[in-house]
Amino acid sequence: MPPARPCANPLFLQWLEELRDSAREKGLKTADVYQKGCRSLAACPIAYDRPRQLVQLQGIGPKTVEILEKKLKAHCEANDLPMPVSPPKRAPARSRAHATPALGDDDDDEEDETPPPPKKKKTAAKPKAYIPQRGSGPYGILIGLLLSISNPQDTIQVFLTKGELIRAAQPYSDSSYDHSERGNFATAWNGMKTLTSKGYVIVQGSPSRYCLTEDGYDVAATLRNLHPDFANHPKIPPLARNDEPAGDEPRASMEPRAAAGSPSKFLFWYIDSKGQRVKEVSSARMRLDPEEFVALRRIEFRASQRNHVIVSQLRMVDADESLSASGLSTLFAYILEDGAPPRCSCFSDEVESAAPSPVRPSTRPSLALPVPGPSRPRAPRLSSQLPLLNDTRPPPPAANQFKTSDAITFRHGSYEIVLVLDTREVESRSNRDKIAESLEAKGVRVETRALRMGDMCWVARRLDGDGGEEDECVLDYVIERKRLDDLCSSIRDGRYNEQCFRLSQSGVGNVFYVVEDWQLAGAMESHGKQIMTAKSQIQVVNGFFLKETHKLLDTIEFLAMMTRVIIKSHRDLKVIPSRFISRTSYSALQRRLRTDHSPTVYLTSFDAYQALNDKSAARTLREVLGRMLLCVRGMSPERVAAILDRWETPRQLYDAMVEREKKGVVVDGRKKRGPELFFADEVQGEGRRKIGDAQSKELWKCLWGNDADLDD
Repeated sequence: MPPARPCANPLFLQWLEELRDSAREKGLKTADVYQKGCRSLAACPIAYDRPRQLVQLQGIGPKTVEILEKKLKAHCEANDLPMPVSPPKRAPARSRAHATPALGDDDDDEEDETPPPPKKKKTAAKPKAYIPQRGSGPYGILIGLLLSISNPQDTIQVFLTKGELIRAAQPYSDSSYDHSERGNFATAWNGMKTLTSKGYVIVQGSPSRYCLTEDGYDVAATLRNLHPDFANHPKIPPLARNDEPAGDEPRASMEPRAAAGSPSKFLFWYIDSKGQRVKEVSSARMRLDPEEFVALRRIEFRASQRNHVIVSQLRMVDADESLSASGLSTLFAYILEDGAPPRCSCFSDEVESAAPSPVRPSTRPSLALPVPGPSRPRAPRLSSQLPLLNDTRPPPPAANQFKTSDAITFRHGSYEIVLVLDTREVESRSNRDKIAESLEAKGVRVETRALRMGDMCWVARRLDGDGGEEDECVLDYVIERKRLDDLCSSIRDGRYNEQCFRLSQSGVGNVFYVVEDWQLAGAMESHGKQIMTAKSQIQVVNGFFLKETHKLLDTIEFLAMMTRVIIKSHRDLKVIPSRFISRTSYSALQRRLRTDHSPTVYLTSFDAYQALNDKSAARTLREVLGRMLLCVRGMSPERVAAILDRWETPRQLYDAMVEREKKGVVVDGRKKRGPELFFADEVQGEGRRKIGDAQSKELWKCLWGNDADLDD
C-alpha cells in the first residue's frame, strides 16, 4: 500500500479540523460540512496562500473561509509574520466564489484584486400561460365556452349560465361538475376559480353568467384544435389583435373589420355627481330608474351619434343638445349599470367635420360600449375589450325580451313534486331530523337543502331529467316558519323586517308565514303588542298568508296537507330559462307576465331561485359602504346618509381622502385644520347629520388606519 500523501495545506487543515471537533462537541449539524471540507482539503495537492482560495473545494463555503481568514490574520499577528498576498483572481470554478468575502484584507491585497467581470443583465422571464390538463374541469369549461361562440369574427361575447355551461363542458371533462368523487369534496366546477384568477373567464350578473376573455379564447382554441374529436375539423385561429399599445391603454379585442358597412364606435364619457367627466363607472353619478327601480349611470355622448344603435337602449336621453367649451354638441343620458363597461370610451372635444370620412381600421383600439339591457351583465373587461355589436346583430336575450314561447314546459305526469326543507329547520339540537321523518311518515317526499330564502318550498323535478340546472323548478309557494320566541327575537334584532322585505321582493306569488305557539302566555305578557302588530303587518302590509299553529305537529300536518293540495292542483308547468333572468329586472318581468298572461304562472329553476334570493345578490357599493360606516363607533344612520350623499362608493371616498392627505394641515384663519378633520369640513349637515371634530377624527383614524396621535 503506497504511503499517504502529505497535505499541501496542513495549517488550514488543522484549523478546519478544530472547527469540526468543536461542532461535534456541541452537537451541531455543521460538523458534517466541516468533515466534508477536511476530506477535500486533505486530498488537494495544491498549496494555497490564503483561505479565500479554498472556496473552490467541496465543503468549504464563504462562512468557512471567513473564519479561516480571521485565524490566519491572528496567526500572522501572533508570530510577527507578514500577511500573505493573494495572486490575481482567476475565473472561479463555482459561481459562489464571486461572493466570497474578503475579510482581513490589507490595502495591498485590494490593489492586487482584479474586479470581476460585469454580470449580464437578466431579462425578466415572461410568465407562462396556464394550460389546463386534458380531461380536467378547467379544460372542459374552456372547450364548452368556445363551442358556444358561433361567429368569433363578430363577437366572442357569449354568456352562459352555470347549467348551460355544465351541459356543454361535461363531455370534455373526466370528472363530474355536479357531484364530487368519493373521498373528495371538490367537483370539477372548482376549476372555474382557477380560470377566473388567470383571467380566462369572467363572471357577471346575478344569477352568474360566464364568458371567455380574449386570452381564454386563444387558449381554448388551442385546446380544441389539439383535441382528437376535432382532428378532422377546420382549425380555429386565435383572435387577430393589433400590436400591444403603450402605457395602460387596453388592447383591441379583434382585428378591425373592413370599413364598408362597419358601424362607428359609440364614444361617451361618464359624468359624476359634480357634472365632471370621469372614466370609471364607479365614479359616475347613479340614480334609480323611476319605473323599474334599477341602477342607472349618467353618461355624455356626441349629438352626432344620436341615431346610433346604442342610444335606443339608453334611458332618459336629453332632448336638447348642450355645447361644450369647444363648440361640440353633446347629449346626456343614463345607461343601465348592469350593461355599463367599467371604463368609458372617451371622445375628444374636437368639432367633427361636416362630411364624415369613411371608417378605417385604426391602429389604436377604441373602447366599445355594449348594447345594454335590463339583464345584460357587464361587458368583459380584464385585459381586453370585446367588439362593438353592429346594427344587424340582435341584442342578447334579456328579461324584457322574454317571450312565452321561450319558456320550458314540464308536462303533467312528467315530473314529481318534492318538499324541500332548509337544513337549519330542526325541532331541537338533539333531534334534527324529526320534521323530515314525520313528513315522510305521512307520505310526503322530503329533501333537505340549504335554502337562501324561506324555510320550506316545493320543487318540481323531471322524472326523465339528466340532473341539469333546468330539470328542477321551484313552485310558486314558499313558507317562513317562526316559533313565537324566535319571532320576538327577530323583531328585536331586525331580522323580521329584513326577511319580510326579501320575501316580498322574491317574486314568489304565495308566501305563507307560519307562527308556531311557544310559551304563549309569557310571550303575550312581555311582547304582546309587538306580536299582534307583526301578525297584522304580515297580512295587511306584506300581503302574506298567516297560519297560526299550536305546536310542531300541527305545522307538520299543515305542510302535509299543503303538499297534497299542490300535487293535485298542478298540471303543465312553465319555466323561465336562466339566461333570461337577472336580479335587477326579475320583479318587473314577473309583474308583466302576471298582468299579460294570467293565470299562467312562470317559474324559475332551483339554481336561479337560489341566486335571485341571495342576501348579497342586489347589494350595491353604496349599501356596502353604508354598512361599513355604521360599524364605526358614533356613526348614526343619519350621519352615514350625509356621507353617502357626498360620496356614493368607497373609491370616491378614498380618492377624496387621498387628496386631503396631500394638502396636509390647512390654516383657516387662526385655526389649523388637519386631514383628520376632513369629514367635519366636507360633510354638510345639521342636527343629527352633522359630524363634529371628534367624530371626524375617529372616522378618519378608522378608515385611514393612522396610528399616530391625532390630537397633536
